[in-house]
Order: sequence, then structure tokens, then C-alpha cells
Amino acid sequence: MGIAIHEAEVIVDVVEAKINKYFKAVDHDAIADLYHSDCVIVHRQSKTALFGKDGVKSTNLALCKGGPMQWKTWNKHFDLATSHFVISGECELFVHAEEKNYRGTFKQILQRFGSEWLLIYEIFDLA
Repeated sequence: MGIAIHEAEVIVDVVEAKINKYFKAVDHDAIADLYHSDCVIVHRQSKTALFGKDGVKSTNLALCKGGPMQWKTWNKHFDLATSHFVISGECELFVHAEEKNYRGTFKQILQRFGSEWLLIYEIFDLA
């Protein structure tokens, strides 16, 4: 039996709250801990892919410019399975150091590892 939509929504709400907590604190290690060690992050604008927790840290260091950020998502769509699910939608990243909003689309895959849900794949297109 697969995960229910309500369960996926709760998991995403918890993960997004943690992301924003750690973005506000500029805690790149804590953010990286939300991702699996073999994760992939693809940035469409730069046509690059980064891998693992070091890739997560590199991505966020480049985006944050040394300051806090805030992540928002909406128009979310879920594709559900048993041990993982896909979420896609629209997003906005506010970078405080630049006083600038970046908007675009995103797709993430979260997978269950024991009792923990980790991000294993992320692709975003922010402009």
C-alpha cells in the first residue's frame, strides 16, 4: 500500500519548515542532512548537476551569498508510491543578501529510509 496524499502533504510541510529554519540560520550542514548522501540536485538555468551532501552545501552557499534565505512553494502536485513520492510545483526563493526573489518551478523526490524521509532528487528552474 502506498503513501496517502495527506501523509505526503504533512511530510512536505515538515521538510519545508526545516528548510526555512535552516535557511534563516544559514546552517548548511543541517540543510544537507535533509538530503540523502547520494542525492542529485539539478539547476536548469546553469545546466549543472551536483551530487551528495557536498553538492547540497555548494548549491546553497552559491545561492545564499552568505545570508539567510526563505523558500515558498505552491500549486503542488504529488505522485505517490510506497517508499517514495514526487512533488512538483511553483516556487520562490528570497535571498536576503540580494533583497531579491527568484521564482520558478521545482520537482523533488523524497524517499523513506527507515522512519526518515530524505530528499534524493531535486530539479529547479529559478529566474
